[in-house]
Amino acid sequence: NNDRKTMYSNNGKQDIESYDTSGLSSDRFKLYPKALWKNENDIFFYAPLNEDHVSHSAIDIQKTKNIKKAIQVKSVTLKKVMNDYSIEKLDLLKLDIEGAQLEVLNSAFKNKIFPTQIIVEIDELNFPSLKSFIRARRMLRLMKKNDYLLISKSNGFDLTYVHNLNT
Repeated sequence: NNDRKTMYSNNGKQDIESYDTSGLSSDRFKLYPKALWKNENDIFFYAPLNEDHVSHSAIDIQKTKNIKKAIQVKSVTLKKVMNDYSIEKLDLLKLDIEGAQLEVLNSAFKNKIFPTQIIVEIDELNFPSLKSFIRARRMLRLMKKNDYLLISKSNGFDLTYVHNLNT
């Protein structure tokens, strides 16, 4: 957006003035009561190991499949959400979706959706295993392959990317 007062930062601590928030109000926020995923169907969400936590995951990252009851939810793609709300371009996409980021981003890129900035948590790395490291590596390669530059990393697993505007 050319209305921004400040350009993107290089340290991941984005200044609010870099976003045009002039038309932003609480009535513009919409709840889309479906899980963001790679396709549209019913999927299982696996419960967290800790009873005090509420974040279920489409990927059984905490390995609770055989010890806790999963819930079944309807899923939706990013493309469908954008179509439903007539969104043509995303300036910012923030994903903290408990391990589903690889599938969601892969689906988005296949559908030619390239947000200007992506903030993503690689949740699997909070539960180390060979599978989680392989999935994390796939996600990092996916971002690079689609011309995203890593500009910040915090807490080890929270990554901020900007789409390489020179491509």
